Amino acid sequence: MLRNKFGFIALAATSMVGSVMAVTSPAAEAWPGVNWCSWDWTPFSSPTVLPPQITGEGTAKCTEPPTTHVVTLALEYRDGDNWVIGSMTDPITTIPNPDVHYKVSATCYNGTWRMTARISGTGKQGDFTHTEHSDPPKTVVTCENRK
Repeated sequence: MLRNKFGFIALAATSMVGSVMAVTSPAAEAWPGVNWCSWDWTPFSSPTVLPPQITGEGTAKCTEPPTTHVVTLALEYRDGDNWVIGSMTDPITTIPNPDVHYKVSATCYNGTWRMTARISGTGKQGDFTHTEHSDPPKTVVTCENRK
């Protein structure tokens, strides 16, 4: 569920990219009750396919640094009616001030994929927990079939 262009959540990957970017952003409301941190899927709101890899990227943006901030990013593929984790990062605890860019990657297989970010933390305004899925899911036909 993509909230807005300046949404919130920190992300990473099996091959995590955790470089701080010096980009400021306007205040954005990412989900109800949290208007000081947001999430942005980058560069698009669906996974990027560059065979033999599929990647997901996003940026956590906070107008003031939270006290704690934990993010896990995953690439998930559809198996029947279920979403299965294809790759998931270890929890990342980087405090976004003003923002942090993260990446997750997996071996690309044909099928339907989505990115998922799970975020929790605390700040002056209280505790927050959020799960967000990229939308729409992406159907891949340019990779190998899953064995």
